[in-house]
Amino acid sequence: MAGTIDLRAVAAARAEAPFRPSSPPHARRHVEKLWPGTPTEIIDPLAIIWDEVLHEIIGAMMRLANNAAPLHVNVREEMILELAKIQLYVGEQIVHKRLAGRDPATVDPAQERIACFGDAGWASINDTAREFYNHHWRERLETRWIPKSAAAAARERNPKARRLAVKRVDKNHFISRWFIRDLWASDGKIMRWHRTEEGWTSARRGFGKWGYRHKLYSDGLEAYFAMIEGDAKKPIEHLMRMTPLNQPDRIALVAFMVIQVLRSPFFIDRIKSQLAPKIVELGYGHDPDMADKAYETLFQNDAFYSALANPVMWSRWALVHASRPIFVLPDTFGARREISEGLRLIAPLSPSLCFVTLPRSETDKRIVPLHHTASDALTRRLSGVLVGSAVDEFLSHADFSIEDPLPGSSVAQILADIEAEIGDKE
Repeated sequence: MAGTIDLRAVAAARAEAPFRPSSPPHARRHVEKLWPGTPTEIIDPLAIIWDEVLHEIIGAMMRLANNAAPLHVNVREEMILELAKIQLYVGEQIVHKRLAGRDPATVDPAQERIACFGDAGWASINDTAREFYNHHWRERLETRWIPKSAAAAARERNPKARRLAVKRVDKNHFISRWFIRDLWASDGKIMRWHRTEEGWTSARRGFGKWGYRHKLYSDGLEAYFAMIEGDAKKPIEHLMRMTPLNQPDRIALVAFMVIQVLRSPFFIDRIKSQLAPKIVELGYGHDPDMADKAYETLFQNDAFYSALANPVMWSRWALVHASRPIFVLPDTFGARREISEGLRLIAPLSPSLCFVTLPRSETDKRIVPLHHTASDALTRRLSGVLVGSAVDEFLSHADFSIEDPLPGSSVAQILADIEAEIGDKE
């Protein structure tokens, strides 16, 4: 099977991996909940022991699973999240059980280690591992991950040919109707802001009356964009719910984000104006459709797509939360900037949530992006960048009011400041 997880190998690696204390110990926070104010020099020697107990429980549980058939790599992220939930729960239960109402200051670490790793302690470790394997992990394996793996493998063996549903379309939505309807509309209405000579004015209107142009591109390209939109809908929903994204989800999400750049009417107009002299030079100036044809060849150029998509894929991803509905959806879909590492994006998903690709790159994707509740000053500046990215119009929450003047910031600076607020979270 292409791309599998061999649980035998995972179990063997887990058995061979020595326990390495973390700094700070994971169990510290559980102790602090029970005994707030206890000095860390009292907590940490005990917390390290209880972290090691958790390490042994998880290792024993994984060894019980080593007879399962290889699983498809697409279930990896779901398994990682489930394992993290088990570790969080069991880690807390270990602390509750071992303290049993005792003040940590009265517990001798040397005696606690003997109790945890004596005969009775090892029996408890193995019993706990067996309980969670039998009543939780095995149930997930048998009812979810093994069937999902079999289905994914079957799809790879017999892939369905995808056919574009090409039909005549007059209105080309360069921002997806479902994206506007589900994430930016209220009772089917949107708050649209329009740039005038006097400044920005706002008005309510139906969600379907925004984000389109007539005959922006061919019906075939419209069908291609509709397919990408459909592929990205569930990954975006997963992203917003903090559900793990597997690699197909991430590929679909990146494709959606890149397409928002490429199908913007402002990008199209700029490309056509840049191509016009070359078209005349090549002797096709008499053909009024040649600029459209040249634009559409971009979507047959794998190298061009990869140059945009790869930097987005391998940047650090973050979801930036605002404490109030301050973000806006510009008619350019978002803000972007080319840096030395490639394209970086700010994509508002809702009036209080932004997806951003940070300046730093990574080599292994998190199963869920970093989540960060930004300061009010930062969210105001981020909103200002999005308003500044709009050419003619943007959408907002009904309670949004525009600042005058807008808080000043560049895309590069705001991304750097978001990354600085997030720090080195892993």
